[in-house]
Amino acid sequence: WMKDNSPLSPSDSIIFSSDNRSVSISPVQRSDSGEYQCTYSNPISSETVKLSLIINYGPDDVSIQGEDVVDFWVRVSLSCSANSEPSASFSWKFNGSDTGVTTDTFTDFKHSGDYECTAWNNVTERSASQKHALLVQ
Repeated sequence: WMKDNSPLSPSDSIIFSSDNRSVSISPVQRSDSGEYQCTYSNPISSETVKLSLIINYGPDDVSIQGEDVVDFWVRVSLSCSANSEPSASFSWKFNGSDTGVTTDTFTDFKHSGDYECTAWNNVTERSASQKHALLVQ
């Protein structure tokens, strides 16, 4: 057994059957994503089978990067990110109202208030949000 071209070793969460025909992973962790290979052989031939395993998770650790205080008419870009597999989709609210912005970046020129980014994973059907206060002076 191989994972990402390195030998797969038994551990607390990786258990091989007594005949090495199967492997069990429990509990599954994000780091278990990758390409697994099983090589089986007999005295005449051998064969290798590959399987790509994707662990879906998130969104977690939503964060907004951007300025906290800016001068009036200075272009402000707030950028939202999240740990997620598959990649999260984003939506933004300003002072609690939906903005219609569905990208990871929100650009504004003149509004002080609370900006909230919500990250959504359509596979895990989970969401997580983060707020960012901006003061335009």
